[in-house]
Amino acid sequence: MPADASRRTSRRDPGDARMTVRDKLVLRFVEKAQPVTIDQVAGGVQMSVPMARRRLRVLRDLGMVVVHLPEGLNGANRYTLAPSARPALAAAFGGDAEEYRVRVGVQRVNLAHHDGQVLLYAALSVACARSHTWRLDRFLFEGDLRRALPSARLVPDAVALLSAGEARCAVAFEVDLGTESPSWLAKKALAYAALRAAGSPLLGVTDWRVAVTVPTERRRNRLALATWEADVPVGLVYLAVAGELTDRYILAPTGWLTPRVVTQDGAERARLVPEGLLPAVPTDRSHRENGFDAPGQRGGADRGGDHEGSFGAGERP
Repeated sequence: MPADASRRTSRRDPGDARMTVRDKLVLRFVEKAQPVTIDQVAGGVQMSVPMARRRLRVLRDLGMVVVHLPEGLNGANRYTLAPSARPALAAAFGGDAEEYRVRVGVQRVNLAHHDGQVLLYAALSVACARSHTWRLDRFLFEGDLRRALPSARLVPDAVALLSAGEARCAVAFEVDLGTESPSWLAKKALAYAALRAAGSPLLGVTDWRVAVTVPTERRRNRLALATWEADVPVGLVYLAVAGELTDRYILAPTGWLTPRVVTQDGAERARLVPEGLLPAVPTDRSHRENGFDAPGQRGGADRGGDHEGSFGAGERP
């Protein structure tokens, strides 16, 4: 192993360093989303990047995380949970120590695709912790889903299960990297539509929708047009540019766009309309929507006008 790599991956004497309460939150995030980068940990646990770097270094030296360099010396550190961290997680968060997952190696992970899933998990975790309405009950990554649904023919890239009081909702996420033909998403969306039309629940939840993250606005518009021309039912597919999807916007009323029919100049046209990803539920704060600032106040609710517009479709046949 080159000296530079060893300096980043090998444990050193931790001295009198000890784990803090926030370190346990870091370990829980690492266990759930591994392999993760320093930036991802900072976003998921809401600490600065320098602080995340320091705490991950301490956890490495304490033998709680393992450092990988799958992209070489010029790539980011990737962190996974070390077996010795399991008892600490069980003591802090409950359950059996063996239930906490340890990943051996990361070379076979599609990092770009996985990073898209981590972005969603981190943003949802922070947004739900701040929300007055929605709680994130479970977030399943693609690997979790393939283990949970071994015989399923249609497996999302990730699934979030959320609740608001008695209401429950699920979101099937697709992470689009712009490498597939738009017709691929349309075909997959039609498969989702058939399942929903048949009343099929998503991991036991009957109220669910599909959310797609994309790399650019142009890609978003192309996928929206493809789903529209394929006659995918409205209200099923929501789209957002991944780089814009922070914890401030992922649950905001205008955080996502979805194709809708809009009457304009006497004709029905396809438009991308800002719309909240989750259904509206009663809230005891009349000045907020879904736990976020209402339109006209501070927050993400005033972004929609910049994005609403045609995505290339003509009049509805």
